[in-house]
Amino acid sequence: MVTLKLIYLIVLAITLFLPRDPQVLLLLLGAHVLLWLASGFGIAALWQSVRRLRWFFLVIFLSYAFIRTASSDWYALSLGPLSVSINLDGLQLAALMLTRVLVLVIASAWVRKTAEPGEFVAALKKIRIPETVAISVDATLDMISGDSGTGGGGGRGRGRGDGKNTGKKLGWSSLRSGQLDAFTGLLERQLGRARTRVSRHHPQVSEQQANDIAIVLTVGLVVMGLKVLQVMPGLPVAPGHKNLLIVPLLLFAARATHMPFGATAAGLTTGIVSFLLGYGKFGVLEISHFVVPGILADLLMPLARARSRPGQLVQFALIGAILGLGRFSANFLVIVLAGAPWTAFVFYLPMLASQVGFGALSCLVSPVVVNRGAAAATRATEQRSKSTAKERTPSE
Repeated sequence: MVTLKLIYLIVLAITLFLPRDPQVLLLLLGAHVLLWLASGFGIAALWQSVRRLRWFFLVIFLSYAFIRTASSDWYALSLGPLSVSINLDGLQLAALMLTRVLVLVIASAWVRKTAEPGEFVAALKKIRIPETVAISVDATLDMISGDSGTGGGGGRGRGRGDGKNTGKKLGWSSLRSGQLDAFTGLLERQLGRARTRVSRHHPQVSEQQANDIAIVLTVGLVVMGLKVLQVMPGLPVAPGHKNLLIVPLLLFAARATHMPFGATAAGLTTGIVSFLLGYGKFGVLEISHFVVPGILADLLMPLARARSRPGQLVQFALIGAILGLGRFSANFLVIVLAGAPWTAFVFYLPMLASQVGFGALSCLVSPVVVNRGAAAATRATEQRSKSTAKERTPSE
């Protein structure tokens, strides 16, 4: 049943781009609202799922209010000495276009809230999601749930990721001077926990696959852990500020895994877990927020060959800026889904600039995380290999 729900959600996300008949869109919206209510979730829970869209809705309405459409009906609104012309047909068109977004968000929330984590992971395997991703999603949800003491299903899990609070703060001065002990310490602890988890629960996998699963799992745990890691002091707060740490993690996955698309797997794992825990506001499209930069990391990381400090800063700044652009993908997809005019992108330019800017600034973090993380992964693999060899050696 969960598999069918997941397939339906994927098909819906694709086909919602097609219908333009208002009656069809309103019928779809009504059907999903009734489905939500029939599942016993109530109006309050429905509002909780869609209220974060209010600013996006405002942007779309403003975008349509002042542009000429196929059949424009202008209304002159007097504001004291000023007179503003508003396109009423444009506002009606905006409402219909946003109905698409509402349908997808409600459907995503319904699938998430009606599926247990274990069922969702089983469904992922049935639709041929790579085993590394399915195992990592299951393990991330389980470990976060264990840390926070709450379920990781359709709720708002808030696990710490490592079950500890180091009390250390990561600020601008730390980034600039390369003092990243708080972050690299978190990364190494999570890598150790991931190794232990894989060895205990999946002893049948090969050394290389165990390494890849552990790294993908580590990225998922650390990204979820960033929800509570104190990154604010001395750091400018703006959309995309977490790119300072997320971009290096994806580059680390691309460098340290043996599989061809390790960062893509890490991004897909993180995106699915984030979706299941209810983060983000665009439903299933939020997964692209991590998958697209993961793909870009896999494609660009082989080009990162500079060894000098200035060379590494330049290469990682360029790569980080491109990954920051990819982190804007969820917003881009939902703007396209809404059929918004080009003016909507103008409203989102500051957010896009912030994503790209913080992605470029991640060059202060990426060399340390990629090099130290890859070294830690190599040491862990060698230790596991030695342990396995000892276990296989017959006692004399």
